[in-house]
Amino acid sequence: MNKYQKKVLIIVFSILVLIAVVAVIYSFLIKRNETNLPSENPSIPNQEKNLLNKEMGILDDYDEFFTVSNIINNYYEVLSSKNANDLLNLLDEDYKTELGIQSYNVLTILGNDYNGVTFTPWEIYYNKDSVITYYFINGYIEEVNYVDDSSIYKESVNFLVIVNKQTKNYALRPLNDNIIIKDYAYSYNLVEKNLKYNSYKDIDTSIDTVLITYLNVFRDLLFLDNEKAYNMLDDSMIDNYQNVEDFYMHSEEIYEYIPSNVFGYSVIQDNEQKIYKIIDEKQNEFIIYEYGIMNYKISY
Repeated sequence: MNKYQKKVLIIVFSILVLIAVVAVIYSFLIKRNETNLPSENPSIPNQEKNLLNKEMGILDDYDEFFTVSNIINNYYEVLSSKNANDLLNLLDEDYKTELGIQSYNVLTILGNDYNGVTFTPWEIYYNKDSVITYYFINGYIEEVNYVDDSSIYKESVNFLVIVNKQTKNYALRPLNDNIIIKDYAYSYNLVEKNLKYNSYKDIDTSIDTVLITYLNVFRDLLFLDNEKAYNMLDDSMIDNYQNVEDFYMHSEEIYEYIPSNVFGYSVIQDNEQKIYKIIDEKQNEFIIYEYGIMNYKISY
């Protein structure tokens, strides 16, 4: 092999090596770009992203609102049954650790004298669009004694309910009744939770159910908390009474006049409020001005 042939072979070999190097680099760049491309199934990264969204807001969904309310009322049913093991399963694990709650002391710590309790929420704050959802709830409870037809009323009761919307598991913890629930919710440190004991069902709530709830809450408060009922009057109604005391003097006739059911209704959206015109079976008209769930004024 002469010098010319050797030179040709060296050149050909160098070109082949260069081609191989370029091919390797090109293959590496393609794989890196494919890795950085969005997934073909966008639900997976979205689920991971929303597993614990910490953005807080006020709950404005009827179904969720009444679902959470049902969870708390179930808690009071279990509390009334005095079943320590079932009660333990309802409670948040961290809450049980903090208070040293065990089966032998759970009823002593939470109370064992609850019977016939109904919880009604006023406001709920939550971290929206999140799989692990924290609900911070303020409401009131009424405990009815059916023997002497008396009631025990507690005007401010707070809860935290944590749910996993994928598995439908939940846990709860009673909160201090003196806290301002909005401030507490916005300052709370949200963490992922492994919820495994309890399951809940979503509730489908009709507008009829919402309006019936509004009417009956107002009727109950006429006797449970007359001042609160007075403050639920629309401005057009306030002038009909000299003061809260005068309003209280008419509470029985108002109770009889306000219906406990809805025969028909119409609704219009007016800026930040919904105006419901309700008709009872006697064709009397009542108006509810709704500014948010359980945030409303009434006119009759």
